[in-house]
Amino acid sequence: MAKSKLMKISYTDTKGGIRLACYADTVVFRSGPNNAKTLAAIRFGGYVEQVRGMCDAIYGGGSVNVEAPSGTLRMDSLTKQYARQMSNDGVYAEATMTAVDDEALAKSRDAEDEQVDGQEQIDLPPRTYYIFCPAGDDNRLFEELDRKVSTPLIPEFKDYLLGALKSRDILVPLTVLTCSMKFDAWALICSQDDKNIAQALEDGLCSGAISISGAAKGNTAAKAQKLLCLRARGEVQLGVGESP
Repeated sequence: MAKSKLMKISYTDTKGGIRLACYADTVVFRSGPNNAKTLAAIRFGGYVEQVRGMCDAIYGGGSVNVEAPSGTLRMDSLTKQYARQMSNDGVYAEATMTAVDDEALAKSRDAEDEQVDGQEQIDLPPRTYYIFCPAGDDNRLFEELDRKVSTPLIPEFKDYLLGALKSRDILVPLTVLTCSMKFDAWALICSQDDKNIAQALEDGLCSGAISISGAAKGNTAAKAQKLLCLRARGEVQLGVGESP
């Protein structure tokens, strides 16, 4: 890493007397209300003790300041929701931290949150998945999307579905600051049982934006889902924009 191109990141715990400083070549974050920024991924380096301390601070939910080209940005962290990798060579170390998908995080806590018989079922909050892919590569983005969700996705629906998910703020672009290889990052927000994605598909079928041979406009979500499953198994033929 060329130090002149790196972004300084700092963490300060005044009460604990802790001050940490490292240098990052990649920072990925999601913007929210009131100019809030949540760290999704970061790669940074520095002295071993500083890097190790920064990893612990971010993993523990600490906020860090990033001296970006546009000015200093305050980043909030997701408490205990990062996968981290660290390597060192003598006194120098590098670390990569990436936000973990909500579903993977939930599975890791199953042992602690085992369901009790007779417990009342509640609606689960939306799940967030993180997608990283080459810049401008919609084919790779669709492939990663297909891997994340349980709803069967059909390659011929790619253009419609990506547009629909973006317009509904289901697929949200993240800001990528990097002085190395360019890439795109996305947050995918799924409701329980991927109902919001299934709804986008149903709306496309009903409007005629996408179609499956043999389907009629006005299909219920259940019937549309059944047809999608049949197409995924090659039992029906599909046309994009054709009349049902």
